[in-house]
Amino acid sequence: NLAVQPFLAVILGVLFVALVAFLVALPLLRLSGYSLALGTLGLGVIVYTLINGGGAITGGSNGMTGIPKFSLGGFTFTTFTHHFYLIWLTLFIVYILAKNLMLSREGRALTAIHSDESVAAAFGIPVYRYKVKIFVAGCALSGLAGGYLAHYMQFVSPQIVSLEASI
Repeated sequence: NLAVQPFLAVILGVLFVALVAFLVALPLLRLSGYSLALGTLGLGVIVYTLINGGGAITGGSNGMTGIPKFSLGGFTFTTFTHHFYLIWLTLFIVYILAKNLMLSREGRALTAIHSDESVAAAFGIPVYRYKVKIFVAGCALSGLAGGYLAHYMQFVSPQIVSLEASI
């Protein structure tokens, strides 16, 4: 237990997840089709093995306990209702950011990539770079959700990243 303020811990967790996602995306997103699916599945197995065998760092197979309740400033989120409003506020902010992204030049490029990668590349869109960026953004949002979950449940277990949960 590093005794880090929960809000700061979530922010640092999101930044760490984004960094790891960037490093993973560089080789992984060069794959496509079944190769990408198998690479992603293999990465999940590796992460599960690392977390499960992490010992003192991750709590190993027992998980981590004693995670403090989420707090922001002097306010501690103690009830289900507090977390409910926190999640909905976060969802609203993410929705606004995503909506603005999709209306921007980058959003149009992402839409073109979604429609047909080869045509988008033919029009000069750097497909790989956009795929890495959106992968990192998605992973960062997953890290945020994981941080909220950890502080809500006050416990995390390697089972949340198991093969069964991934599938």
